[in-house]
Amino acid sequence: MATPFPVGVLDLGALTVHGTLALAREVDTLGYHRFWITEHHDAGSPHANPVLLAALVANGTRRMRVGPCGVLLRYCTPLAVAHDATLLEALFPGRIDFGVATSRAPEPQATALAGGLPTDDAALAARLGELLAITRRETPLVPLPAPDVDEGDAPGGSPPPVWVSGNGLGIAGFAAASGAGLAASSFHTAAPLSPAVFARYRDTFRPRPEFPAPRTALAVSVLCAATDADARMYHEMYQRLFGYERTIVGTAAQCVDELLALQMETGADELVVAPRQPTTVEAFHALARLAEALELPLASGLVPARDGPPATGGPRPPLPG
Repeated sequence: MATPFPVGVLDLGALTVHGTLALAREVDTLGYHRFWITEHHDAGSPHANPVLLAALVANGTRRMRVGPCGVLLRYCTPLAVAHDATLLEALFPGRIDFGVATSRAPEPQATALAGGLPTDDAALAARLGELLAITRRETPLVPLPAPDVDEGDAPGGSPPPVWVSGNGLGIAGFAAASGAGLAASSFHTAAPLSPAVFARYRDTFRPRPEFPAPRTALAVSVLCAATDADARMYHEMYQRLFGYERTIVGTAAQCVDELLALQMETGADELVVAPRQPTTVEAFHALARLAEALELPLASGLVPARDGPPATGGPRPPLPG
């Protein structure tokens, strides 16, 4: 039976820029609901500009929803971020989900990014509120570009759905009161996500046109292997690299069982899986196996041979890695 909730893909920035673009093109054929891109400023990370990368991903795909899932709002002005969100929505109407993150960048990048802006929690909360007000055109500040009325858009346009990411009760309450979506993670801390976070969000949610009902997404770290032996190898590798994080490791059937249990435990409306394989080809093969096991709508017959090229139709550039 097909999975009764949407499943998306989260790109954590472990791949190269071209690897991310190639992976998104291939994943678009597998039935995944969305492709979200994180923002990182660690040395060697290719994802310092998720808004630009999201535009490139959306341009190279046809059906998935796309967006940055974690623009670091501590280091940006709300109007600048609103311009980015509105531009993405104008370019790819109906396909953008724009996420902002409450986390911090590492030093010394954080100080350089802030450029003198306050980055404390009070300033962050104020910026979140102002960003939502601007995108909804509730202030004199108007996000650009203006909607193209000649293309059939209503005057004023529709803002893209804005999601707030974070694992705390305070963030859940803010997202609920603001009528934003809430995205949380099951792997950024050693402790599992408390179901109380999503419960508080749902119990206090105030509807908005972009979100007439509460909407929650849970990001999950996954290492989906072809065999039990590969799963054990991945598990050992993962523990060496990311020992403090929680991940799901196993064959496709094992991973699906754990994903379904996690969704039932938290009540998330959708899951967003983050493949942790070290190369683009391995990540695609893992996502293809997982899509088939989840019975995503377009997945049947698309799982490639273990060591063969992706079987996704017409000629494409080879996947890097």
